[in-house]
Amino acid sequence: MAFEGIRTVFDAFRPGRGARPGVYELARKAKKLLEDGENDAAVAVLRKALERFPGHSSLEDINHFLGQKRLRDSLSELQHVAEEARKVYVRTARAYADTDNTQKAIDFVTVAFRRFPECPELHLILGEIYLRRYLEDRLPEDGRRTLESLERACRLDPHSLLPRKYLAGFYARIGCFSRASEYLAALDAKNLDEEEQRYIDELRNYCLKHTDQTGDEDVEGCLAAVWDRGEFAVNCRDWASPHPPTFGRCDLKSVTVPFVVMEMAAKKCVKLPRVAALVAQNQIRSKTTKADDLELATADLEHAVREVASKSVEACHRMGLGHVKRSELKTTMGPLSLHMFADTWLGLLFKPDSSTTQVRTVTQQCLDLVAEGVGEIYESDS
Repeated sequence: MAFEGIRTVFDAFRPGRGARPGVYELARKAKKLLEDGENDAAVAVLRKALERFPGHSSLEDINHFLGQKRLRDSLSELQHVAEEARKVYVRTARAYADTDNTQKAIDFVTVAFRRFPECPELHLILGEIYLRRYLEDRLPEDGRRTLESLERACRLDPHSLLPRKYLAGFYARIGCFSRASEYLAALDAKNLDEEEQRYIDELRNYCLKHTDQTGDEDVEGCLAAVWDRGEFAVNCRDWASPHPPTFGRCDLKSVTVPFVVMEMAAKKCVKLPRVAALVAQNQIRSKTTKADDLELATADLEHAVREVASKSVEACHRMGLGHVKRSELKTTMGPLSLHMFADTWLGLLFKPDSSTTQVRTVTQQCLDLVAEGVGEIYESDS
């Protein structure tokens, strides 16, 4: 401290120095800029001050505070991106489930579990996929996977109505009447219309009536019995069954293209090794973020977003399905901003004479881009 004070006094009286501000004045200026929210200006002042007074305790304190502030901001951004990425995963998984390629849908949701294993919506979507297959083919293996996915969705979201409704219908169909009665009794009448509630009451009475007749109910035995008979114990018609895939039955011109860009950019941003290392380093060592690291991280993020956006555009161009209405990249929150994926989007205008097959094909290609991007990221992480 004594040496720093002597050096400061000596520096203040150097020839040609004039009226340049001293270290404490620069420290006060940087602190005032931080308090006013002028982070970039504070960084500029602090950088010049450290060049003139390296290692000065007043400047290092502010530098440390600034590093911690940026760390908190970056972690907050990462949490926001993770939540947004989860939503995009769910929307993309739903889009896959609405295709007639069941295996691709299962593969994508399975990959999504690696990132969000506790997401109830993903377990519900997977349960719907298996339930749709089970209602069609009655394979016991599909039945077991249906139960596993739907029951996990119930555990993760105790207030969700849909998985309980599916389970009530599933258990009634295979003849597990006591379990069906429990789920039927738990359905919230406030979320059901009068006609459906009446049907549920009738079905529950039927299940209660047959519970005593069936004795101990074994799920595996019930699944095997349905397979042997080739028919369900109770015909619930279309009640508590997923809607058929809407792929090819709805307007697909705006279904998945924005999701592709958002998903891939979000994954790239969150999982970029440099960004992850930067945050981890600051979190573990509580050290100040260096300006050079920030610039490099920003460059990586911008490159990733531009790259995935261009891939989506090229896929559409290869199909000859019109042109890109808008492709824009914006940075809104400074060097460590991870909002770029949300500010990057594509709007696709299909040609008026585009056939349903063409639209269907390009949509599938865009979905494949998502799966490809996720796979690349996990390979690079390992």
